Amino acid sequence: PGINETMSPLERDSASLLHCYRGVVATGRVDSAASRQLLDQAERYAAHHIGTWPAMRSTNADHFRALFRKVIPDMYPALQRLFFIHIPRTAGSDLREALRSRGEAVINHDIDRAWSPALADHLARVNDAVQAVEADSERMCLVGHFEPGYYHRLGLIREQDIIFCIVRDPFDIALSHLKFEARMLKLDPALQRPGAREFAARFGVTGSPGGDDAGWKALVDTMLETKLNSVAAGDFSPLEPYRGILSHYTKRWCLEAPDRLPVPMRAVHYSDYDKLKRHLGLDESTRRNYTQELSMDFTSARRGITEPWRSEYRLYETLSSPPVRLYPDEFPAYFT
Repeated sequence: PGINETMSPLERDSASLLHCYRGVVATGRVDSAASRQLLDQAERYAAHHIGTWPAMRSTNADHFRALFRKVIPDMYPALQRLFFIHIPRTAGSDLREALRSRGEAVINHDIDRAWSPALADHLARVNDAVQAVEADSERMCLVGHFEPGYYHRLGLIREQDIIFCIVRDPFDIALSHLKFEARMLKLDPALQRPGAREFAARFGVTGSPGGDDAGWKALVDTMLETKLNSVAAGDFSPLEPYRGILSHYTKRWCLEAPDRLPVPMRAVHYSDYDKLKRHLGLDESTRRNYTQELSMDFTSARRGITEPWRSEYRLYETLSSPPVRLYPDEFPAYFT
């Protein structure tokens, strides 16, 4: 339906792919056969249309997102749902991939900002998750850069489910985010990835579409060093875009409306992350060395934290204390 001979090959393929999404969502089922069909269709599409705006629109279509948001969880109501609120720069990607590598049914909700070359990859992960469920997985892990209200508004959170996050010092989150944006910029001189132009504006650079990779990387490194030196000298302005990250993901559901969720959100402190991985039986060797990212001494700068940061630290203290904090001796009962 909606496909006709006057369309270009790109338009026909886009319409066909969207029709596939709509069909699966309408049936309300994403079993292994359906997920394999979707993946095959996406791989054929990606082979011809990588990097095009229609590919981006297909990746971000409402029916595509519905696969992740409702259809798959609703197919398996007997499974416990583990909601991992992924606060950026808290080793969340490492935990997500470690869970996936162990064969857990992991659904990554971070598709609103999907980059078109990742189209087939997103559906490959759907396929992996469905295969894991059909192999008698006992739970489904729902992961994403969203606050708990996202899942609550979808009606996905139930009393038998689990919600948790990993919490880290706000200053370290901001520093790590600054370094992360620099790494992403160095990989993308033409500024094609989602958020790249925003990152470039913050770094005061305009991109290198001609492909002078060495010069581009050196420029980004120089700008990053300048920003880090400013922070070390007590100027927090380079970190200001990242100051409210903790608040964005946790404040409302931790401090203002904790009784609105069917189950309370708990927080694992970043310092307990290795213990969490050991308890879950995950491979610790996959963890990236986040501490080595911050090679400069920011001790003096931390002493000069100003009032806007203090409010973020008050939230951090709440998340790092009972009854919100989830201590290692609670892991066995909580994650069983």
